[in-house]
Amino acid sequence: MVTPLSGGQDTTESVIGPSVHLEGNFNSSGNIVIGGSLAGSLTTTGDVRILEGAKVQATISATLVHVAGEIRGDVYAKELLELAPTARIYGNV
Repeated sequence: MVTPLSGGQDTTESVIGPSVHLEGNFNSSGNIVIGGSLAGSLTTTGDVRILEGAKVQATISATLVHVAGEIRGDVYAKELLELAPTARIYGNV
């Protein structure tokens, strides 16, 4: 189960599951949960949650970013960047 991000309500719009690998540039206005792998860029006016075991090679821009997996790229969090003990970021924040 995915814990709600900001506001206490789960308004997740997109989920990239553990068995999914996506490549490309993604734009959204909703919350996104990544459990698989993503390469490219991800921009949203919502929140992003990178789950433990997820691997992201992308520039991420979001309101709130919660990281428990691995990111290779820059992270732009407009309000808050949360790092779990398992988080790994190789890039600028």
